[in-house]
Order: sequence, then structure tokens, then C-alpha cells
Amino acid sequence: MFKSLFKNTKKTPAIKEDKKVIAVAALLVEAALIDDNFDKNEKDIIISIIKNTFSMKDEKKITQIIKNVQNDIESHGDLVTYTRTIKENWDLDERVNIIEMMWKVCLVDGKIEPYEDMLIRRVAGLIYVTDKDRSFAKRKVQSSK
Repeated sequence: MFKSLFKNTKKTPAIKEDKKVIAVAALLVEAALIDDNFDKNEKDIIISIIKNTFSMKDEKKITQIIKNVQNDIESHGDLVTYTRTIKENWDLDERVNIIEMMWKVCLVDGKIEPYEDMLIRRVAGLIYVTDKDRSFAKRKVQSSK
């Protein structure tokens, strides 16, 4: 009886990690979709971010995650589930880093659309990132270009 209890707890970190990957991917895909133009450059930057952030090497798996969250976002439009996962599993510095990731996706085309700015402002509020930290993340990404 106790062995089965311990077996289940060993699987929890992998599931938790997958939830984190999916949550971040969802926010990045939403940032790409917000201007109704999800192009190859945006997809490539999302793949790169996920590879680097989560040390994932399997591009097919990342592409499938992106496709799944894109379908979910387009059919449900629910970001609260994803932002809750981030808020509950990431510390403040990591959440600010997620805002930076979103700016990278939005700025890949070299311009900021009002809807992109509004989305990032909304997500920042949902994951408890202050306006100051959100602005800092934006400037950091802009200066790295």
C-alpha cells in the first residue's frame, strides 16, 4: 500500500514541469497571436525560448506543445489557468523573466502593437509583476535588439 503512494509522488515533479512549460508556451503563443499574425519568426523565437528556459532539445515536442496551446487559446481564450500555474510555481524574478519572454515575441517584428502592450500589461497583473518591473523588462528587451 505504501509503495504505491511513494510511486505517485515521484511522478509529480515531471507533471509539474510539464505544466510550467505549457503555461509559459501558452503566454508566448498568445503574445504571437494577439496581432493576428503568428509567423515563422515568432514561432522560431518561442521554440528558442522554450529550449533555453527548460533545457528541452526535442523540437518536435516543443512544436507539438505550441500547436496544442494555440488550439486551446483559439478555442477557449482562457489565460487565467496558465497565469495561475505561473503565479503558483515561479518566484518574482522568474515571473519578470516571463514578461521579458513575451516582449521578445512581441518585438520580433520590430514594432509594438497596442494590443501586444495591453496583453502584457494584463498578464503582468495576473502574475503579480509590477508596472515598474514590466517596464524594466520591456526596456531590457528593446536595448538588446
